[in-house]
Amino acid sequence: DGSIQDGSLTIAGKTRDDEIACQAQITLKQEAPFTAMAQIAGLKLEHHLALPSDLFVTVSGEAHAGGELLAPDTLVADMQLHEVQLRFDESQIRNTRPVQLRYTQKSVEIEDLVMKGLGTDVILRGHIPFNGMADLRATLAGDLAAFQRFAPYAHELRGPFEADLWLQGMLKAPTLSGEVVVRQATFTLPSL
Repeated sequence: DGSIQDGSLTIAGKTRDDEIACQAQITLKQEAPFTAMAQIAGLKLEHHLALPSDLFVTVSGEAHAGGELLAPDTLVADMQLHEVQLRFDESQIRNTRPVQLRYTQKSVEIEDLVMKGLGTDVILRGHIPFNGMADLRATLAGDLAAFQRFAPYAHELRGPFEADLWLQGMLKAPTLSGEVVVRQATFTLPSL
C-alpha cells in the first residue's frame, strides 16, 4: 500500500509469510530523506544467508533505517532483536537479552549477543562485511557435560571450561581459532 501526502511518499507492506512487516517514508525534497521501520517475526536467516547447512537461525525484533537516498553512504539501519534462536545438531541456544545490530554501507556490526543453552553461556560480538568475510569473537563459559554427545567415547564428562574463540573468513566455511581453558575436568573411558 502507498500514499502521497504533504510532500511525502509513504509505503507499507509485509512479506507473504508475514515474517516482515514494514513501513517506509520518503520526503520528496532534493536530498530525498528516507526513514523506514520494520517488525520482524520469526525470520529464518538460513533462507537469506549462506550459513552452514546444519545451522538454523530464527530472529524476531524491529529495525529502523534512515538517511538520504541520493547519498547512499548516509544510509544506516539499527536493529534490535528481542529473540534470537540458534539450532544445530538437535540443540538450541537463545538470547538472554535484546541484541543491537547496526547495518552500514559496508557491514553488519553486532554488539554483545548474550545467549544461553546447552549448559553454556555465550557472548558474540564483531562484524560481518557484506563481502561475506566474517570477523566475530565468541566468549563461552560452562560445563563440559554440555558437550557429552560430541565425545561418545568419554563417559561422565564434567568440569568447568572457558573459551575465547575467533570466527573468521567466509560464513559458509569459516576458520575457527582461539583458546579453551578446562579446569578440574573428569571423564571415564570404559573401553580402557
